[in-house]
Amino acid sequence: MNYHSLIVNGCSYMEQYALGNGHVDLATRLGIDASDSIALGGSCNSRIIRTTLKHSYQTKKPTVYIIGLTFLSRTELPV
Repeated sequence: MNYHSLIVNGCSYMEQYALGNGHVDLATRLGIDASDSIALGGSCNSRIIRTTLKHSYQTKKPTVYIIGLTFLSRTELPV
């Protein structure tokens, strides 16, 4: 299968990886056309999984997802 997109998601660790264009380099090495980051600093695992699934339901392109999980003690607090 030929993938057309690479998406990274996670907390601040993955966000910093993306700010350094690590996901762009990985996509290039894998021969993938496009790459993007939906990582957000301070994210808990629930947010990471939820937004990854939401993105996967909305895209029609074959996509590779790289997920950087965070500490188990992080939780969401809706305000």
